[in-house]
Order: sequence, then structure tokens, then C-alpha cells
Amino acid sequence: MVLKPVVQWKNPWLKRFGYAGLFPGSLLLGIILRIRYGWYFLTGGNARRFRTPVIAVGSLLTGGSGKTPLVKHLAIDLTLRGFKIAVISHGYRKRGPGMVIVSNGQQLLADVYAAGDESYMLAEDFIKNGLSIPVVSSPRRMDALRMLEATFQPDCVILDDGAQFRKLFKNCEILTRDYYGLTLPDWLLPVGRRRDLVLGRRDRVMHVITKVPTPAVHDMTIRYASSGLCFVSRYQPVHLCDWIGGRTYALGHLSGRTLILFSALGMNDDFYHTMRGLAANHSATVERIQEYQDHHWYTERDIRNIIGAVREERAENYLWITTPKDAVKIRPEWIPPELRGRFLSLYAEVVFDNENTYIESVMKITGLRPPSTL
Repeated sequence: MVLKPVVQWKNPWLKRFGYAGLFPGSLLLGIILRIRYGWYFLTGGNARRFRTPVIAVGSLLTGGSGKTPLVKHLAIDLTLRGFKIAVISHGYRKRGPGMVIVSNGQQLLADVYAAGDESYMLAEDFIKNGLSIPVVSSPRRMDALRMLEATFQPDCVILDDGAQFRKLFKNCEILTRDYYGLTLPDWLLPVGRRRDLVLGRRDRVMHVITKVPTPAVHDMTIRYASSGLCFVSRYQPVHLCDWIGGRTYALGHLSGRTLILFSALGMNDDFYHTMRGLAANHSATVERIQEYQDHHWYTERDIRNIIGAVREERAENYLWITTPKDAVKIRPEWIPPELRGRFLSLYAEVVFDNENTYIESVMKITGLRPPSTL
């Protein structure tokens, strides 16, 4: 069973009972947050400022709003422009205690269990692309920042899911909201997906609407324009990756196949919607979907359940599709040898319609100048 806010429940009758029974909880959370921030401002609201500029990518919603892909996109883009970038991830549900240096920019220094799935995925992807971007996994953001300044001297540090961390001064805050979330009531947990209130200077806050299906829906961002700069991004499926064998396949590899989808994301529905669209475009059939809670640690038993009762004579037509975040948590030995080339992850890239304007706005707010002008 995957726990979700009431607004995402499928059964209309259960949803009605959920609204009635849990709405007081949302009201209580709203009161607690207002008291908390009232006290924050009353006591001065001082945040620790470091000499290294900090960009926080976060969301006011529960998981699945596209924070980590946006962190990856931003880190790569700034690195290609000549900046020395480092990334700090919270490392949710990681099994390694305290601060973990996942990568020094040259090699992986921790496994996925010590680092956490998102931290490890970022570090692995940076190294595969030949980019020297250190990644640290730590819930103690300021300790991690001190270590990065002393060890790597970055030009800028990006915090993954750092919007709620008020003790640290952020030069720029990028708040993400997925397109699907725009269609739901904007209520606080446990009824809605909102987990926090907007708090930050308007001149340092940017909004990014993620996972927008087509450029034709830009009008959906109008209500966010008054809160600061607002940009639109979408995921562009690129290819399928056999993470065990190290091979990549064009999306046409789906043609005529029977697909079994599985994932453990904050918003699994977005992945399934994308895959259904790809399946329709390539005459493939989605036979089954297996959904897990965000940051779920897979076991060999899970993989056996995902494989299911697929007959051996029919297995050659099956593909099991997941995401890169899930793939890093699956051990090759859990998959039968004859099926290892059939477990694939969908690789997608973040695409902005106005890429240069977005990056230049981040640089301007953060105070980053191109290295050639320094």
C-alpha cells in the first residue's frame, strides 16, 4: 500500500470520507506552520550566510515535483559554463549515518545504501558524463557546506530539497511544482500535497513548473508569475538503458513489446503516464504496474513479485521498465540471467523552452558571473 494525500485517492467514496475526516488535520498543520514562522520572524529570522553562494531547489509539495532532475540539470549546465559546482542532498532513508561523501567528482566513495538513492543516482550520472561535481549526502546541511568549502572550494553549492531549511541563507530559491499538481486543490497535508508555506524574499525566489506535457499550456503558469520569476520545463524521454549490461536502446525498442512498469517515486503516476504514452506511440502493451512508496528499498522478493508468473516461452516479448532512481537499488543477482537484458530504465532529460533565460536568471539572482569575466 502506497500512502498518498487524499486529493490523490482514486476511489471517490473513500475520498469523500478522507476529506471529512482529515481536513481538520490540514487546518491544524496550517496553524502550526503559521505559529512556527511567526516565531521565526519574531526572533529575528537570522540565517547563517556562507561565503559560497547557495542555490536551494525545493518544493512546497510532497515528493514527485521534479526537484532532483532539476538539480542535475542545473548542476550540469553551470558546470559546462565553467563553474565549480557541488551538490548536497538530504539522503532520505539512507542507511549510512551522518554525513557521507558520495563522490569527490572523480569516483564514487559510497554505495547506494550509505548514500541514499537520489544522492547516489546524481553522483553516478555526473561521473558517467565526465563531470567533476562532488556530491554529499547529509541531513546536516551546514556541516556539509563547511566541509565542501574546506575540501573542494566550489563556486556554488546546490541544495537538493533545501527550501524548508531556514537556518541557512540561500542566494536563490527555486521552487518546483509538477504540472499534475496544478490540477489538484492546493491544500495542506494530509488532505492536499502542500507541506509548507511560501517563505522567502520575492527577489530571490524562482518558480519552475515541471513535467509540462506540451508547450501549449504555458497559461497554467500565470497565477505563479505574481510570486516571482516563473519558468516551464518538461521531461523529454531520450532512450532506454540496460543498467546491468551497460547498453542503451532507442525508444523504438518498445515496439510490439509487453511492458511491466514499476517504480518507487514521490509521484508514480507521472512515470506511468509517460510510459503509457510511449507504449501507445510504439504499439506496445502495458500489462501490469507495480507501485511502491517513495525511496523504497527493493528486496529480492520484490523483484520476484515484479517478474510475476511470466511464462518462459513468452518472456522474450516482455520488458520490465523502471526509472534510474529505482535502478540503482536493484542488485543484478536478483534478476534471473535470462531476463537481465530485459530490465531497463527510462532515461529522460529536463528541457526548458527558454533555457538560456532560465540559467541566466539563476546566475543573476545568485550573483554568479561567468568565469571569463572574473
